[in-house]
Amino acid sequence: MNLSVKAITESVAAIVAICTFLWGIWVYRSQKKRDHELEVAKDRLSRFEKFQEFQKRYREEDALIKVRQWIYSEQLSSTGLPKPSDYELQQFMGFFEEIAIMINSELMNDDLAAYTIGIDAARFYDTVTTYHGDPYFRLFNSFALRMQKRFRTLAETEISALRF
Repeated sequence: MNLSVKAITESVAAIVAICTFLWGIWVYRSQKKRDHELEVAKDRLSRFEKFQEFQKRYREEDALIKVRQWIYSEQLSSTGLPKPSDYELQQFMGFFEEIAIMINSELMNDDLAAYTIGIDAARFYDTVTTYHGDPYFRLFNSFALRMQKRFRTLAETEISALRF
């Protein structure tokens, strides 16, 4: 009888140890999953904040505003606006090259860029042909053409699914 009590005690202890071990693994994996989800959320928030910085620059920088008003002057009924300087035009293209680099680095996707401000790069490309053959602005030109193509095919369902 003494032997069977000892065997039962050892069996119960082994079962408790196995259950404790499995519980520990489950808790560890749950924490890892939660930590990963938090990292993903922080990454998305960081990318969104960067996007907001770009939009703020786009709304507030004088050169960008001036070029944007000029390329849309007939729609804004403000024809006769003087053409922006080469410096301002290059600032405008440089801004979009930064966006293109963000896309190439997978910090932003084409759809988000096309829907929010990419169409302005496409409009600029159609309006200002001076830089089309310039190898210095190859990144901008390819970005503007990509935005033109994507904006035309961007469906309503894709727009509603935009995210970081």
